[in-house]
Amino acid sequence: MTSFNFIIRISDSAIKYLYFKPPPRSKYLRFFVVFLYIFFMKIMVDPDAPSPSNSIFREYLHWLVTDIPATTDTSFGNEVVCYEKPTPSMGIHRFVLVLFRQLGRETVYAPGWRQNFNTRDFAELYNLGLPVASIYFNCHRESGTGGRRA
Repeated sequence: MTSFNFIIRISDSAIKYLYFKPPPRSKYLRFFVVFLYIFFMKIMVDPDAPSPSNSIFREYLHWLVTDIPATTDTSFGNEVVCYEKPTPSMGIHRFVLVLFRQLGRETVYAPGWRQNFNTRDFAELYNLGLPVASIYFNCHRESGTGGRRA
């Protein structure tokens, strides 16, 4: 039985491996396509900054990680905007994590600022399309911190 291995370069960001092997007693060829080097980007924003009633920094960027390989986690990505922990000063804040699939590696660059970040405009600028996944959580100031002391 004969089998053939091919490596086809599609672009710098994706490589297809094709494996052709004729199945026993069959005239058809089977082939398996495995996509390697699929990259994702994670964005974490606070749409309620600095306070839910006065969100003048609407969408404050807390974290931006690019070039995350599909088979790993965020620690293998490129941290473009370093993580800034949530520190809501008042009210309940929503924090949104959004995952996009990148078109290629090293194709997304850091925005100029954290305040007034717009996820939709950013995704449109880099042709990211719709999010692959998203999740949000609520966060509020810990009770007993700051305020009046007796």
